[in-house]
Amino acid sequence: MEPMSGLDSAFLFLETPTSPMHIGSLAVIEGSLKFDEFREHLASRLHLVKSLR
Repeated sequence: MEPMSGLDSAFLFLETPTSPMHIGSLAVIEGSLKFDEFREHLASRLHLVKSLR
């Protein structure tokens, strides 16, 4: 784990109940995708995310 950057710290400090500073996303996937297949694919790629090593 690494210390927060100044920008990340500022976003955390500025967030209030009436001014959320977080984001969300939604993926619409056509066709069939089983959760187990998705989880396996995700697990196979986690080593590529520097902050999760």
